Amino acid sequence: MEGWESEREAARAVLREDARQGRDSRFGGSVLMDALLDDRDLDAAWREASGGADDRQRQQLADLSRTTRPADALAVYLRMVEQLKEPTGDRVYERMALLLRGARACHRALDTLGEFTAYVCALRAELKRRRKLMTILDRHGL
Repeated sequence: MEGWESEREAARAVLREDARQGRDSRFGGSVLMDALLDDRDLDAAWREASGGADDRQRQQLADLSRTTRPADALAVYLRMVEQLKEPTGDRVYERMALLLRGARACHRALDTLGEFTAYVCALRAELKRRRKLMTILDRHGL
């Protein structure tokens, strides 16, 4: 680990340059983001997230940041929930429930659970015809 500490910044500089040149894509995400998340350097990851992170990386960053940056994490969760309103199926509904649980944790940290309750009520009203979704939300306490 000591070797990595001394080489970390040089490695990150190479990854940043690769990202700048467009050579850094890894299955749609950024290798630099993966490195920052692996190192748990969340402040640096938030700075890089807008440039080259994919949804998997953004969700991982939000999951790791719920208590330290709940407002930032909440924005990620809500954006991803909005993207899941159109597709259907059990996997989509389970993912939506997982994201909503993350959003609830953020609202709890922000002391705004009333806003979360209103959001979920509106979401349930909007998607009420999806009985399987309602069942999954119920099972998750949402």
